[in-house]
Amino acid sequence: MRTLDGTGDFYQVNTWRVAPWLVDAFCIGVLVISALIALLWNYQGLPMQYWDESRNANNALEMALGAGWLVPTYEGVPDHWNTKPPLLIWLIAGLMKLDLPPLLALRLPSALAAAATLIMVWAAVRFGLRDRLAALIAAALLLSSKGYTGIHGAHTGDFDTLLALFTTGYVLSVWQALAQQGRQKKVWMLSTGIFLVLAVMTKGPAGFFGVIGLCLFLLLTGQLLNVISDWRWWLVATFSCVICASYYIVRESYDTGYLQAVWMNELGGRYNETNESHYKGTWFYLHELLKQWVPGCLFLLLLGYSLLGADVARKRLAQITFLSGAGIFILLSTAETQLHWYLIPVIPLLCIAAAIALVDAIKVVPVPINYWRAFLVMFIALPVIVSVYRNAISLPAKSKDKTHISQYGILFNHLHTAGQMPDRIIVVDDGADNTAGFTDYNPELRFYAQLEKQKGIDVQVARLADANLVNGLVATCDYKNMVTVRQLIAAPLVESSVCVAGYKDRQ
Repeated sequence: MRTLDGTGDFYQVNTWRVAPWLVDAFCIGVLVISALIALLWNYQGLPMQYWDESRNANNALEMALGAGWLVPTYEGVPDHWNTKPPLLIWLIAGLMKLDLPPLLALRLPSALAAAATLIMVWAAVRFGLRDRLAALIAAALLLSSKGYTGIHGAHTGDFDTLLALFTTGYVLSVWQALAQQGRQKKVWMLSTGIFLVLAVMTKGPAGFFGVIGLCLFLLLTGQLLNVISDWRWWLVATFSCVICASYYIVRESYDTGYLQAVWMNELGGRYNETNESHYKGTWFYLHELLKQWVPGCLFLLLLGYSLLGADVARKRLAQITFLSGAGIFILLSTAETQLHWYLIPVIPLLCIAAAIALVDAIKVVPVPINYWRAFLVMFIALPVIVSVYRNAISLPAKSKDKTHISQYGILFNHLHTAGQMPDRIIVVDDGADNTAGFTDYNPELRFYAQLEKQKGIDVQVARLADANLVNGLVATCDYKNMVTVRQLIAAPLVESSVCVAGYKDRQ
């Protein structure tokens, strides 16, 4: 039985006296270690993802190899398909410059952002509300979310996990700034501006999406006029907008046409028109939230207990996180381009609201404690264990057998490990269709070909139509070309459901 002893400085656990800070350290340590195990322990087991992640990898690699730090490039020219500001690309390129394994450098920023978000969510509830149970539940809900930790999320080198960190940061900073006075208020106001700038520098206009819910929160709680009349908030807003606008202006001066590309890719084009057939319907995001975050959706149904409670701090935190998340959710649902990972910044905010709601319900509903413990194990502890297993073991194993995923990194590594990589290899790959006008587009192949070039190995790419004209070591991970390439080679060096490699002609 755990209780506080008479001094209030220790927990009494059976016959052991445990300092509260040790309990806190243990809880957050378990959560962060679980997250890092899930995302990094077997990071190389998950092939680089063809879309988005491999594009970011090429931008970062070219930057690290000397293409310049202001304008991300692809194939040596300014990238007007991936038009986000380059904060994530800078982080990845910097890690590559430190000689980290390329795939680790690509995925480490997302994994660390997820760990930092876990700490932020836990700390906001633990220290802001002095509620250890709700803090643990909020962090566990986040870690167990399939959408948050999976592909295009914390598991891969994509934008949205880093965006979620900074969006959560400025929402919680506003909450604290409204509750504090004096110097602490100024610190939290400054924190708001810094997080907002970082969010925009991560994913452009999407960094502002959380502001919509914040304005709704201020309006519903009667604080909007107080904020508008405080010149310090105007200073924060001006500071944030000037810094963000400065990047876009400077980028346009060096990269003519960039602002037009931003408009088409991130604003009018993507919001008002369906981009690359990515429109799923009005209820798409609600369906995705229910599928990827089942326990949290159940707990949000209890939010009325928090909104009707007498504790103002708990009520305000539940309101600001729920409304900020709901604001992003509604904005995404009205857009014509919809992708499930756009929900990622919503999840940490809703985790906080759901955790507070659950604990408030536990305090009110007269259910025996043993039932609540069983409930928490089933809907909190078990999903976390499943999440760690799914991300560290199950997801990489299943991905290796997906024939539609290009896996040249695994193929080249196998040839190197077996001592069978020659100075020249011909890859038969026709690439994938795309809306940017690239022919033979395969960014995953291009990335690993660039890495092989640094080792002195010439990776040449041929189309299937020209396969009969090539000689030497021939390989492909293009599912469309597998049958033909298998017929060309007599004795495969590598043969799987995804890739094949072997000599066509040793002469």
